[in-house]
Amino acid sequence: GPSRQNAGAYVTLLKAAYQSIKATDPAALVLTGALTPAGNVNIPELGGMLARDDVEYFREMYAAEMRGYFDGVAAHPSGFNNAPVLDPRDPALLGRSGGFHAHRSFYFRNFEFYREVMEEQGDADKQLWFTEFGWASGCQAGSEWAYAHENTEQDQANNLVQAFQIGQQRSYIAAMFVWNLNFFGTDQAKCAFSVLKSGWSPRPAYTALANMAK
Repeated sequence: GPSRQNAGAYVTLLKAAYQSIKATDPAALVLTGALTPAGNVNIPELGGMLARDDVEYFREMYAAEMRGYFDGVAAHPSGFNNAPVLDPRDPALLGRSGGFHAHRSFYFRNFEFYREVMEEQGDADKQLWFTEFGWASGCQAGSEWAYAHENTEQDQANNLVQAFQIGQQRSYIAAMFVWNLNFFGTDQAKCAFSVLKSGWSPRPAYTALANMAK
């Protein structure tokens, strides 16, 4: 919402939650609220700042002294209409024509910037948790997920498997949760991310995930 992206206010909440949870169960793992890919989206006619750059916001969380009040960093990396292997540091990629290419946050490997911040802040021993990630394809995706029409079902399958392969190569990634299993019956936009059809039959993504090396 407009002007609600206050890292300091969030860290105040995080500290209170962390202390309360640990007091009740010291073994419980406390993750940060998930970082979500975005640039700075400032639209005055809609109320001003609607979204903050995720990496900038992450740095502000550290500046607000969140260190020591979490066990892992949650993140929602997304690939939009880009393969997971693509490097968002490559100017040639960012200069491509078409939508969802020009900013590093449109690439799955945007999570590498989070890792750099963690290392800079002395938290190299902490891990990233991908509590939501995926690729949308086809279906009746709404305008918010318009890029889904540029991904085939096979693209979705290939990208999910490649993303897990990338995750397996990074010791600082603790877990990866695919979003979502089956939203066909409940949401005709988010269904584009589903790996099952409405009748529970598999899309190519489900089959690829079931058969990939674990």
